[in-house]
Amino acid sequence: MEPFLLYLIKSNLWLSCFTLVYFLFLRNERYFLLNRIYLTTGALAALLLPLLDLSYQDFHVSTDRGSAITIDQPIINGVVAMEESVQLNWQPVALALLLVGSLVILTKLVLQIAHIVSLIQQSKVEKQLALFVVRSPQIKTPFSFFSYVFVNPSNSPTEMREILKHEAEHIRQQHWVDLLLSELLVLVMWYNPLVWLFGHYIRQNHEYLADEMVLRNSTNPGEYKAVLINQILGGEVLRLGHMFSYSLNKKRFAMMTLQTSNTIRKLKFLWVIPGAIIIALACSELDEKYAESDAETAEMSIPVREDGMLYVIDGKIHEVHEKVINEVLQPEAISSINVYKGEKAMEMYGNIGKNGVIEIVTKSQDFTERLSAFTEKNRGNMHYEKQTDSQGREIFMHVEEMPEFPGGQEGLMNYLATSIQYPIEAAEAAIQGRVYIQFIINTEGQTEQLKILRGVDPLLDNEAYRVIKEMPAWKPGRQKGQNVSVSYTVPINFKLE
Repeated sequence: MEPFLLYLIKSNLWLSCFTLVYFLFLRNERYFLLNRIYLTTGALAALLLPLLDLSYQDFHVSTDRGSAITIDQPIINGVVAMEESVQLNWQPVALALLLVGSLVILTKLVLQIAHIVSLIQQSKVEKQLALFVVRSPQIKTPFSFFSYVFVNPSNSPTEMREILKHEAEHIRQQHWVDLLLSELLVLVMWYNPLVWLFGHYIRQNHEYLADEMVLRNSTNPGEYKAVLINQILGGEVLRLGHMFSYSLNKKRFAMMTLQTSNTIRKLKFLWVIPGAIIIALACSELDEKYAESDAETAEMSIPVREDGMLYVIDGKIHEVHEKVINEVLQPEAISSINVYKGEKAMEMYGNIGKNGVIEIVTKSQDFTERLSAFTEKNRGNMHYEKQTDSQGREIFMHVEEMPEFPGGQEGLMNYLATSIQYPIEAAEAAIQGRVYIQFIINTEGQTEQLKILRGVDPLLDNEAYRVIKEMPAWKPGRQKGQNVSVSYTVPINFKLE
């Protein structure tokens, strides 16, 4: 999944949480300042919290030594076996639609601002204390834009006085900051109805705040309310501004007269805590799944090796084509090279070293980062080599009937949980990490051509290799009524608690 699409999903989840809690429990409360803090926090949470990685592991077994190990729920994906395999990629289409919608909204906002600037240039502007008053017959209903207040010249002195008091509060309390956050949310999540409702609540609460302060300092509250009633509600002038008559309804007058809510009612704000916990758990699940699929995709972009030698670079196994290594790793960057064959290689690396091992240590110890950067840069120019199983039959990624482990995915998880044994040496050395192992389910349902796509340490790599190698037979995959070989990748996360 594209990182930006993942960000949007999590951002929408956080925004929905804060909006629904406000709608259900807080919108009728008179703690206007606390409501503003809550709404601003919600906007910031929707924009910033999705940037945090909240991944976690959720499947546990125990070793003989009593240490807890975490094993990822396998995410089973095929590996591309044919260059002609083509799949529709919906993600660029979705991103394009999202960007078009954001561009339309941004264009509308820019045009509104341009209209306001034109009004300022064409109208008479008077400075009154910290305000700039713009008078124009084009203005149907009073509104403010940052430190500018726009009014119709036909307003009486009494109306003008009350309007300026109200708009001065918007400016003094810097409500424009909240409006900028609200508009940023709309640009990012315009397709979500809740983002528009959230923006409405922000503006509505601004009016309550301004009304509260004006009435608190007023010697004639009735006069202020009368001015409000006399205003004619016009169309939207500017989303970044405040209309004097915004949300002018029975509820707004009621909020002016209601007594302060009981202090115990402040506890309603705590409803956001269980909501936030649920959203955090959902986002952590998304992070975990995305991290697995993203890592697999990066590794699958690299062609398979030809000579069968195992490359261990900077202490990690890299199942990459020799040509790729030559492109990424220049001779002057190498600190040392060791080559092991036969029994020595088997002694050090077990079965995965049976064809020989080449150990390379770089001077900067950053081969993994350089390999990832190279893979991303050359993704479009790298092609998968045609793969065949041990009988020379082609390998598929997706087939009409995918291979099935006895008992399905639950059976596979149970098998891994009961079969994997955390190596004692690895536990004592606190070695942990995720091993990605690729294998083929052939036409007889047996596993073959096991490869460590991304290793952690020979101790953990060998254990993952052993367990996959000793798997019971699968139900083979079928394509057009025939058994076929299918490629799979399983991530196994070794983690000590």
